Amino acid sequence: MKCRYSRCIFGGGDIEPGKEVEVSKGRYMHSECARYNATIKEIVRLYSESIDRTVVFSELQNVINKIVFDKKVDPDFLLFAIKKAILNKTKIRAPYGLYYLVNDKDMIDTWKRKKVQKIIKSVPLAEPKVPQDFKYTPASPKTLLTITEGL
Repeated sequence: MKCRYSRCIFGGGDIEPGKEVEVSKGRYMHSECARYNATIKEIVRLYSESIDRTVVFSELQNVINKIVFDKKVDPDFLLFAIKKAILNKTKIRAPYGLYYLVNDKDMIDTWKRKKVQKIIKSVPLAEPKVPQDFKYTPASPKTLLTITEGL
């Protein structure tokens, strides 16, 4: 089977039997390619509904593809940046304004903090292992004097 995503991130080659496969409208794709495809569709939908209803879709798609595939920006980060810009009511006058969003240092720092918090929440905290036969006995004053004499 070949990956049928036009911009396959694995080079458009055959899908290995051990890899995860997504089937979308009868097309086989790598699971990562399917995630990219769905995220980009969500970006286009969000941009056209919330930012500019009269956008030229070919221009928007071209800008998104350049950001995601040429500049190697994670599409989840681009989606996060657009959502944050909408919440902050940041003016984006044209699709080329997306370049400024992904290069904004505050946006990058916020994204990194969000990813770290997500990782911290997903890792379970290990309880300290204390041997069952452990008994605490305080040191005698005589032992403490011999320890402090060497200082």
